[in-house]
Amino acid sequence: MANDNILIVRTYPQSREPIAHPTWPEEIREPFVDAQKMLSENKTPSFIIGGCRAVLDVATKKLGGNSANLAGRISELAQKGIITGGLREWADKLRLDGNNALHELKGDRDGAIQLVEFIRVFLHVAFELPAAIREKSPPDQNSETGE
Repeated sequence: MANDNILIVRTYPQSREPIAHPTWPEEIREPFVDAQKMLSENKTPSFIIGGCRAVLDVATKKLGGNSANLAGRISELAQKGIITGGLREWADKLRLDGNNALHELKGDRDGAIQLVEFIRVFLHVAFELPAAIREKSPPDQNSETGE
């Protein structure tokens, strides 16, 4: 017996709203929003993971990585102190999982969830925090003293 008067108030687990921050490079905002939406819509995990890898690829270039490949840029950014050791480890995991996702169409939902969360953290640390620090930094002391 079907009940057409059912109203769904909430589902569990609750999905997070896709985010895109204005400090992120423009080229990655929409693709990352799409990856987040795909996750909430239970789309193919390998596509989500591959999308996250592509976002990371562009982000490392925008952060000043000059190496020809993603592995080299991750290493270069870590050596320069632009990303932390922990971010480097996760970025390498995403790089490898992304390769499997793109070339072998392999990946699972739990992996996709973890890597979307990693990209959120990566973009926050790499772009949002530096912008907030620049905004909140005190004025240059030399300009106050007239030197």
